[in-house]
Amino acid sequence: MIENESDLNHLPHGFSILGGGSNTIIDPSIPYPLVKVSPDYCETTIDGNIITCSAGQTVAKLLKWMTNNQRGGIEFAAGVPATLGGMVAMNFGCWGSEISTVVDSVQVYSIKDQKVKWVMRNDYQASYRWSSFQETHDIILAVRLKSNAISVDDSKKLILENINYRKETQPLYKATFGSVFKNPEHQKKAWELIEDTQLKGHKIGGVEISKQHANFFENQSSATFSDTIELIQFIKKEIYNKHSVKLECEVKIVQ
Repeated sequence: MIENESDLNHLPHGFSILGGGSNTIIDPSIPYPLVKVSPDYCETTIDGNIITCSAGQTVAKLLKWMTNNQRGGIEFAAGVPATLGGMVAMNFGCWGSEISTVVDSVQVYSIKDQKVKWVMRNDYQASYRWSSFQETHDIILAVRLKSNAISVDDSKKLILENINYRKETQPLYKATFGSVFKNPEHQKKAWELIEDTQLKGHKIGGVEISKQHANFFENQSSATFSDTIELIQFIKKEIYNKHSVKLECEVKIVQ
């Protein structure tokens, strides 16, 4: 756990950085350590309309802080069990909004230069479910977000609406790791392709394609890493055979 800048001098050899792990599946036999950034790496503060917070801060706690301080901007992420750093790294988005649109700058530890620096939003690239941090492998330590003024009541209303919509459309309270596949360009959405192929409810071992949302897997209490990988490969093959579409994973696979 990176709790302060001095911890960067003691990073283990061959480590892999992890956000909240909410959109990640991990091979339990990996031979290297996983490193996370503490939610207390830095204090959450505001200067004008810019909010600074730790990359390890969860969306839920940041939204609570923003509501109490009458600031808005990331309500679209309400209900997502992620950390801010992970969201920035993957450029999380939903319902037409992306986290990159509200990022002012990102503090990173450059593995190449072995130093901490701030990277302005215009100095890194971001697109659908991707940012250039995935290529540089820099560790995201803190994030500055652009925010807007909003009343406490309006903020709570918007957050509740988004959470309720997630409840209606996604298996929010089941054991999942978020969306499995990216939506392919110029095609139906991934969940539509899976549903059209009549794969909802299909099981391999202890993992099942959600009957509520076809782009989610549900752990039926006994799912293994190998079950999950096998189901991913099965879906890819079925979708390609029926639709000639190559699905790409949105979930991060650590192995």
